[in-house]
Amino acid sequence: MFVTDVVTYSSLGSDLSGVMASLERQSPDLVISAGSFDDEVVLARALLESGLRPKTVGLAAAAMQEFSHALGTRAEGFLGPSQWEPRLAYVPDFGPGPDEATEGIRAQGAPPDYPAAQAYAACLIAQRCLQEAGAGDEALWRAACALDCGTFFGRFHIDPATGLQVGHEMVLVQWRRGRKLVVWPPPVSKARPLYPRPQWTGASGSAN
Repeated sequence: MFVTDVVTYSSLGSDLSGVMASLERQSPDLVISAGSFDDEVVLARALLESGLRPKTVGLAAAAMQEFSHALGTRAEGFLGPSQWEPRLAYVPDFGPGPDEATEGIRAQGAPPDYPAAQAYAACLIAQRCLQEAGAGDEALWRAACALDCGTFFGRFHIDPATGLQVGHEMVLVQWRRGRKLVVWPPPVSKARPLYPRPQWTGASGSAN
């Protein structure tokens, strides 16, 4: 039987003890969090230093390069959902290819993580809509709804009825020996997911 329980918090700066107490009562095999980067680094450290031994941990923060800088070798095995990774070889219908886009992001002083790539791709889509429709909110919306195309970021296609992005697919990354590897889905993965993740004891980060 697969049982889930949701633990909410406003800030782990103030709510950490309550969150950890709830997790310790449940002793989960899987921990998934969607919070701010700083909160999730706090959570990751607390999990590493606790007596909990989940088989895997998925954090939104683990998709960022800074996650490894914050945790060092103890980032090993953490999973994260990513909208984009530099080594995904999408073939664009227009705009720069993945390598050129990655270099462009770096040239602006930003790490090549998905938030910067997402902003870059949004500008490309906006430019394409302006070229197709010209100015005007309604005309731009119709142009966006009609698009079904690819950029270095992947496929773009929205549902006209809801405005939801239905074309783009996320990937799952995992930290392995200081590198962030795409582990899902199989067509673009560089390695199989490591499961269960390595277990750690104490603040020193030595492996069991």
